Amino acid sequence: MDTKYSNSNARFQSASICKTTKTKLLIDHDGGADDAMAIFMSLLYEKYFDGPEVVALTLTHGNVNESQVYINSQRILDKAGRRDVKIYRGATRALVMPMPFDFYFGTDGLGDNEYVELKEIRAQKEHAVFALIEFSKKYNGNDSTKPEFNAYMDVEAYQIVVDNTTTDKVTVIPFSQILTTLDFSNEWRKDVLGAIPTEIMEALNSYERISIASSDSWSNLDPAVAAIVLDEN
Repeated sequence: MDTKYSNSNARFQSASICKTTKTKLLIDHDGGADDAMAIFMSLLYEKYFDGPEVVALTLTHGNVNESQVYINSQRILDKAGRRDVKIYRGATRALVMPMPFDFYFGTDGLGDNEYVELKEIRAQKEHAVFALIEFSKKYNGNDSTKPEFNAYMDVEAYQIVVDNTTTDKVTVIPFSQILTTLDFSNEWRKDVLGAIPTEIMEALNSYERISIASSDSWSNLDPAVAAIVLDEN
């Protein structure tokens, strides 16, 4: 059995098992609007293009605190009609130095909109760390894709990752490269991408309304990584 694993910034874990079993995709994220777009892309690619099967979301603090990430995960899955995807709650703080929140996507990470209260999607009992371990055992092998922005945000955790992997299994998608080569105008984001007439795009427009209003351009960090994971061509 030939297996392959990958990991990214909305940090993706994927495992492909020969040609007879569909690739599995696990997304570890920190609850921002860019994570929402990456998750929506993955779910839609699975649905319409027979893409990797999204099996779980694992959570960590980042854009917002971990409790808010859990709320946002439920909102995203409910909007996508995928309440079946499992949720595993994870780290509430950095290993050593506390990480400040800049609330780039709003204080709730999804544009500070008013939301209708949803029926809870209960998180699994296992901690995200143990879920990641179990998934890595179930779908053996590991090929990581991580932007170096994670090193800046929690350098101790990042060092643990790079000290325990090999170069043939790690692909770094540079934060700076995305900013310089995939830096779109806000007009394109609002008038072209944002004009796609779907409920999911309407939701993404609301999630990103604060970040778009406060920026001169639109940089699609996590969506770019998702696109590479879903189709490297």
